[in-house]
Amino acid sequence: MDERFWNEEIERLSRPGDSLPGVIQEIQAGRFPLKVTGLPGASTAYFIYRTWVRVHRSMLVTCADAEEAQRCYEDLLLLAQRDPEEIQYLRPDPVLLFPAYEKPDFRDYVPQSDITAQRLSCLYALLTRPGPVLVIADLDALQDGVIPRKILSKEVDYLARGEETAREGLLNQLVRWGYLRTPLVESPGDMSVRGSILDIFPPLYSRPIRVEFFGDLV
Repeated sequence: MDERFWNEEIERLSRPGDSLPGVIQEIQAGRFPLKVTGLPGASTAYFIYRTWVRVHRSMLVTCADAEEAQRCYEDLLLLAQRDPEEIQYLRPDPVLLFPAYEKPDFRDYVPQSDITAQRLSCLYALLTRPGPVLVIADLDALQDGVIPRKILSKEVDYLARGEETAREGLLNQLVRWGYLRTPLVESPGDMSVRGSILDIFPPLYSRPIRVEFFGDLV
């Protein structure tokens, strides 16, 4: 189905007696609350995506539960022509899923590393990315606490090839940030040190990276 068909469907289904451009004009004018109904299936994601593109500002899409948020996120990635499994080697992407932590039935709980990484990636995008982002979250995700903005912006370090950095100081800092030493780096937050080689899985990357030191030279 071509874009013309979808535009006609969205305009027909948006609201009685109004079109998609009309809805966007009301959003841009700040006339809230604005109720839009009658969007079945993936047409909801299409409406959100077209509105986000035309309004050209960051938007938060709130879904009822994690399943609905995941489905909306995958639909939006498809519309943005991005593969949900291979978005970018270096995140963040402009279409972001802000997931919720699982609700434990016991007191001692360690959040899943992939969820923590995805939440950090989303927060970092909101802090640093130029241009608008589209964030999808469910109600539980918005109730979970987040790292304060000042701490997140402060606790960031960059490594560049050909530059010097204190290797031992970096390793101590990674441990302080919560990285876990493992024989094999498989999950976000893992790190492995073998001689001059550091394997690490940072939250902003979709794969682990390898850093080789010559003394303190990267």
